Amino acid sequence: MAPKLGINYIRYHSRLPLLSTVTGDATAVAATTEFAVAQQAAGLVGPYLSQGLEMDAARAAARTTAEALTLSHYTNAAGYRAEYPENLQAVGATFSIVSLRTGTLLTAEITRHMRVPYQLSLGTLLEAARSPVAFDPDIGTTPLGEFGADAVITGYRRGDRTQLAVGLTRAVSGRLGADLLLVSANVGWVRAYGIDHAEGVGLQADDWSGDSWGAQLVLAATYNSLIGGINLTPRVAYARDIEGATPAPTATFLEGRSTLVWGLTVEYLQNYEIDVSYIAFSGGGSANQIRDRDQLQLRASVYF
Repeated sequence: MAPKLGINYIRYHSRLPLLSTVTGDATAVAATTEFAVAQQAAGLVGPYLSQGLEMDAARAAARTTAEALTLSHYTNAAGYRAEYPENLQAVGATFSIVSLRTGTLLTAEITRHMRVPYQLSLGTLLEAARSPVAFDPDIGTTPLGEFGADAVITGYRRGDRTQLAVGLTRAVSGRLGADLLLVSANVGWVRAYGIDHAEGVGLQADDWSGDSWGAQLVLAATYNSLIGGINLTPRVAYARDIEGATPAPTATFLEGRSTLVWGLTVEYLQNYEIDVSYIAFSGGGSANQIRDRDQLQLRASVYF
């Protein structure tokens, strides 16, 4: 029953995209001046008069329409881009100890990620991309500041992240009539540093928190040669994010979010395998965009 300890250092590039926005070019910005809007509104007065409106009402309606059209055209000229920050670094330590007598495995891992990117609120970024719009100075006003034509508005802020995972697995035989029964319990915790709520710039997470954590329970039973050379392994897994919301793009935990998995693996002569599983998502409120999108998965494998 000898413990194992590992020390890790990782230098990597982000595999998760972070979105930044880009303001419109000089031509698009020039079309948003007060003169351009007034000129467009003047051309719309006639159609409103023909609908029976009085002059003042027609002018007001024409102005409203001209502003909406101008803003729509400018928004179409603005854009966004996905960025993958490079040269991220992390250090960590792993620990494991196994007892062959009791069939128990204990594992733990702690990792510190330095200067990782956190996604800013997409709503704030999209609003900031309208900053050059000239006819209304209140449009595009955000804590991110003011921007001119062809400006890239970086969609993330950097900070640190520490995460801890602890798992306990027990393998027993003769329970539930199975040849092997695996029971596994895991707990994870994440702390995010470096983004101050007082900045006024929200992150892409509803009520994100510095600390967040959740737990998972897995039960799998293996029945060997149940029918001829066929082995069956039914399993069930339940995961719940208990407290806090991890900032994007990792979004490891979202308070109240749950995942329930029912699965069955059928193996024949160790050469053929079919796995079917049903995954049910729930909880987490509107921030959990897959809470009503359950999945049915089927996988077939041949080993040779």
